[in-house]
Amino acid sequence: MDVALNQISDMNTRLVDMDRVRKQLEAEKLSLVSTIEDYREQLHIEITKYNVLNASIDKLRTDLERKIAEKEEELDALRSSQRKQLEQMQAQMEEIEVRYKTEVSRIKSKLQNEIDEIRIRYDSLKKIKSEMENHLKKLQANIKEAQDRLIEEQTAHAATRELLNASEKRFSLIRVEIEELRVLLDRSEKARKTTELELHDSEQRLTEATSLANRAIAERKKFEADAMQYQGEILDVRQEIKIVDERVKKNNILF
Repeated sequence: MDVALNQISDMNTRLVDMDRVRKQLEAEKLSLVSTIEDYREQLHIEITKYNVLNASIDKLRTDLERKIAEKEEELDALRSSQRKQLEQMQAQMEEIEVRYKTEVSRIKSKLQNEIDEIRIRYDSLKKIKSEMENHLKKLQANIKEAQDRLIEEQTAHAATRELLNASEKRFSLIRVEIEELRVLLDRSEKARKTTELELHDSEQRLTEATSLANRAIAERKKFEADAMQYQGEILDVRQEIKIVDERVKKNNILF
């Protein structure tokens, strides 16, 4: 009987302990459930934050991609515009270069033609000088002949003073004409030297035509003015030569 009571007492004690443990486990279970609920709420909040942050990141990525695409389009448009501008500038530079080369070639050709004309005029002046020298030699020969005739007349016709006076007058006239011819010859020589200087200057301008293309028009005007002046001088010389020739012919007729 005592044994049975002891066993019952032990069982009651165990039941009490088990009930206490059960209550303790239930309390821990409730605490764990509450903790789990708290974790779930916190996890939900974090998931919500994550979703919001992810949506913000997606929106930011979309905005960045859109802005990058816009910038790339702007860059493409800028590159295309710059490429067109460069092509236009290149075309303009090529056109300017062609015009410049054409203008330089034209100026060189004109200068060469003008130099050729000056050379022709120079040769003409040389020819005129030679002709004047020949006229001078003829006049000197006429003077010598007149002097010889004068000597002959003085020797053979001492009494004919009128003829002697006429011969002396003719001799004086011939001397005057010789002096005039010498003056004309000096003028012709000066004109020839001036033409040589102009020819030299023109040749230098021809070699410098590429660097002096912008000043070629002004030089050309000056050159044309000088050329017109030379033409006037040549006409004057020719007129003077014509007068001298007429005088020489008259003197030849007199002799």
